[in-house]
Amino acid sequence: MHSIKRGNSRHAALFFWGFQVKVKLYKQIGMPKGIQKMNNSLRLMIVEDSPEDAELMVINLKNDGFVPDWTRVETEEDYLKQLENQPDLILADWSLPRFGGLRALELMKKKEMDIPFIIVSGSIGEEAAVDALRKGAWDYVLKDRMARLGEAVRHAMQDRRLREERLFVESELRHQKRILETILDALPVMVSFRDEQGRFRLVNRCWQQTLGWSQKETAKEDILAELYPDEKSRNRVIDFISASEGRWEDFRTRTRDGRVLHTTWTVVRLNDGSTVSIGIDVSEHRELEEQFRQAQKMEAVGRLASGVAHDFNNMLSIVTGYADLARTRLNAGDPLRHDLEEILRAAYKSANLVRQLMAFARRQPTEPKVLDLNLIIGGSEKMLRRLVGEDITLRFFPCTGIWKVKIDPSQTDQILANLAVNARDAIKGSGEIFIETFNYQITEEYCRQHQGIKPGNYVMVRFRDTGAGMSKEVLGRLFEPFFTTKEPGKGTGLGLSTVYGIVKQNDGHIEVKSEQGCGTTFTIYLPRNEEAEAIKDAREKEIECRGTETVLLVEDDTQILELCRRILHEKGYKVLIATGPDQALEICKSHQGPIHLLVTDVIMPGLNGKELREKIETLRSGIRVMYMSGYTADVMAQRGLCSQDEDFIQKPFSPAAFLTMIRRVLGRAD
Repeated sequence: MHSIKRGNSRHAALFFWGFQVKVKLYKQIGMPKGIQKMNNSLRLMIVEDSPEDAELMVINLKNDGFVPDWTRVETEEDYLKQLENQPDLILADWSLPRFGGLRALELMKKKEMDIPFIIVSGSIGEEAAVDALRKGAWDYVLKDRMARLGEAVRHAMQDRRLREERLFVESELRHQKRILETILDALPVMVSFRDEQGRFRLVNRCWQQTLGWSQKETAKEDILAELYPDEKSRNRVIDFISASEGRWEDFRTRTRDGRVLHTTWTVVRLNDGSTVSIGIDVSEHRELEEQFRQAQKMEAVGRLASGVAHDFNNMLSIVTGYADLARTRLNAGDPLRHDLEEILRAAYKSANLVRQLMAFARRQPTEPKVLDLNLIIGGSEKMLRRLVGEDITLRFFPCTGIWKVKIDPSQTDQILANLAVNARDAIKGSGEIFIETFNYQITEEYCRQHQGIKPGNYVMVRFRDTGAGMSKEVLGRLFEPFFTTKEPGKGTGLGLSTVYGIVKQNDGHIEVKSEQGCGTTFTIYLPRNEEAEAIKDAREKEIECRGTETVLLVEDDTQILELCRRILHEKGYKVLIATGPDQALEICKSHQGPIHLLVTDVIMPGLNGKELREKIETLRSGIRVMYMSGYTADVMAQRGLCSQDEDFIQKPFSPAAFLTMIRRVLGRAD
């Protein structure tokens, strides 16, 4: 059998594996019929114009043990007819009056038939014999040496058997190779085969599609150097392949178009030193893991912000309340009034920091409305231009027919202002800011690659600047609270974290793309809202804040309790105070007159605000209720209170805001 050298085939491993399979197969079911059947019967066609010479050939074959079933032809027409019967052997005279051996050989080759063909002639010369062998004849026998015919036929038939065996095995190996390649190409992982010299001999379809090189290119180029251009990384890969411990290991693999993928590989080493490598592109998985870690980090800071907000807001309520009360008692020109106003400004700045932290933590109570973002952004253009300065050009490109979104209008102002300040600080000298809006549909494929967003219709806001851009290190920490690249004292580090929190609080998604020297683009997706609610004027009519009604105040912090009592008392209200739910219930039972309004903290020892309300309503039906709290929205939700559905005021509040809320609740029609 002809040998197949390993170095001559990129599928050498497939060949030897397939050959072993065939040997086992032959032992089980035997060789194919045409190969298995080896006896002396012989279907013979003789091309000869002399019947006597033909008879002589047959006699010699019989003397050598053959049993020929033979036919003699001497014309081309008869020859072609007999070829259709596919004889085992053709014996042909070299030269006939109307037809010859050379022509017979050409016709057989033209039909792509591989039948042993032996020239039997009395007149063929050496040059003609060599030419015949070169053109496909298997042997030649001179008629004056007819005794050699049997030996020539036997060798030809043995050679034919060996050819058929080889062709059968090669055909089966091709079939097995196609099956294996089909399986490999169907696998959703990268598979490559490298020979003992480290040359790539086979890469499957997933490998080619993921990394970008074709099968032919892997055989010609030093692909390992292309995949791992860094020498240190390449040596690590080589060491990993040599170790062959069957473990999986992560690598950063470069593709043909220059992208760097996170991949994980394992290697199987064969006995001859060749290797099979199996790899998976885990870039998307690693990105989702990073998004998840970032979300966990944000959530941890959010919980911290929520935990400190209550106590901090209570203290700020005391500071702002008493400072405001003292300020109102002073004349406009009193120096102490200016001092108190500075205290109030600092306190309200502190309160704003808490609100920003809670917005980042997605725990700030909000009042969402159905909005047209084009109108909101358009109405904010003047403010934004003042914010960024005269050297920076701001351009707004609104989308026609934009969908509505549902969001607190104050939050859109926060988003726009924070992004504008970030862009202004990134632009050195003159530059441009572009704001664009689009209707956009997010697909499931996009959601699989980005954590925390659902497929559907969104309004997209793109905020792009021509500033200095950011490094990858800065991008990785961009939304962390208190992270800033500004000089000390020039930034709190809460601007972009607030934007992030607001977007997430409204079930949206935010992306940022930036390169140093190429500017920055923020893309925000807010879900489309189908409600037909029109935008309402946010301005409220001025409310008369004085009253004579009886108000029951329940607050476990005595300083805030006294502050609220003084605010209400000075405006004419009759005030009943309780430091806890039990005392409030006793007052409701013992007080002889009406109680028009219950103002209660939400979280208190014993009963919470909602539970207190339910008990008091059994004693005082029709009593109105207003809640106040320094706790954040998520904690209140756990207690069964939602600021959107209840009358609620968030601490810290000013005396004016407190009185306005009281009057609104009391003045509302039943």
